[in-house]
Amino acid sequence: MKMMLKKIMDSKWKKISVVLVGMAGIAVLNFNCGPSLFKAANFSSTGGPGASGVAIDIFDAPKTSPYALMNTYQVFASYANLTGQELEITAAQRAEYDARTGALSQTDKISDVNAPLQMAATSLAGEFCNGLIAKESAAGAERRFFTNVNFGANLSSNSADTYRAVIQTMAQNFWGRDLKPEESSILEAYYNDFVSTAGNQAAQTRALYLATCAAMLSSFDTITY
Repeated sequence: MKMMLKKIMDSKWKKISVVLVGMAGIAVLNFNCGPSLFKAANFSSTGGPGASGVAIDIFDAPKTSPYALMNTYQVFASYANLTGQELEITAAQRAEYDARTGALSQTDKISDVNAPLQMAATSLAGEFCNGLIAKESAAGAERRFFTNVNFGANLSSNSADTYRAVIQTMAQNFWGRDLKPEESSILEAYYNDFVSTAGNQAAQTRALYLATCAAMLSSFDTITY
């Protein structure tokens, strides 16, 4: 299993691949996204994400089933919108998109969901979560997601209650609803496992929230509508 993950994902996202496997239950539990949360995003004339161009509604395509899978461009746009980075796309995010777009779907068919697609969605989500953490780390009191997280402190200085507040905020912003009890249980179990096995350095605090954000941002609730 580890050898397969190494082939699919870049080395910098190894921790995210672990949380994807550990939180696979979220992908099963979540299957009902709220399109009203999303805004139109800019696409270049070539059809990919661009810094300028005509704004295109990412939900223009008609659905052929009760649930539709976002295509590659829609996934990029939704990640940018949901994390508040639609006007500040980074070179790293564009590069990650270019590297992963082939594994994402080109249609709205749920049947396109497979392991490579989930890995690609998680890897791209990780880059947007990386940008979100960098943005909010510098924002001070104006944070939207990581209100009470001290990224400069070790895990023992960041409480479980802080983690619970963050995952609830992510659920509301990424999925348009509160966490279900079973989802809270999965996420809190992951938190406990991470804290019990990770080193107690400040870098592990960032790793915990990066992995959690990537898993929640790339769940079925986020990439379907």
